[in-house]
Amino acid sequence: MISYKFSMPNPAVVAPGQRLKPAQVPLPAHMLDLLKRSGADVAQHSQRRLLDHLVGTYQLLQTWGMEQHVCTAGLFHSIYGTNIYTHQSIAFSERADVQAAIGMQAEHLSWLFCSIERPQAFFSALQHGLLRNRMDGSDMACPPHVLRELLDIECANQIEQGGRISSLQRICSQADTQQGMISPQVHVAVKQYLKV
Repeated sequence: MISYKFSMPNPAVVAPGQRLKPAQVPLPAHMLDLLKRSGADVAQHSQRRLLDHLVGTYQLLQTWGMEQHVCTAGLFHSIYGTNIYTHQSIAFSERADVQAAIGMQAEHLSWLFCSIERPQAFFSALQHGLLRNRMDGSDMACPPHVLRELLDIECANQIEQGGRISSLQRICSQADTQQGMISPQVHVAVKQYLKV
């Protein structure tokens, strides 16, 4: 493990639109190396480096006590590009290399996160149990625990950036009525962030 110093939020709760002070986070060196080789340390994201955003998302998930594969998926959540952040640091054709580096479970979550139309896909999956692949239009079965992990990552992703209030409000509102939709500690963090 190495410490990576970054200008991202520490895990305390902040108001919407704000970022927190720099912190240090232990990261496996091989994962940090992979992200740097992919260009995440030079690619821009939200007026800063993509690597900073990825590490900040990882840090929030760790602080919330998420399982390691979820934290790792948060660290890699947009490396293949998303419907919102279209820059592709790593090609889908290199999935096997990413799986070898971070594990199948974490990579699968990262791939799913990059493959769907967020955030609408989450709300559709809550009703139908399916995620639609934005690349080829196919439907993918999404068990409730996988959807919860994806929503936990989405919450960390949005809070870390200090934005997307309407999406977080919708997630929080639905989580109030659908227990287990997101992890309890994430639900608390989202409510604190939104000051609900």
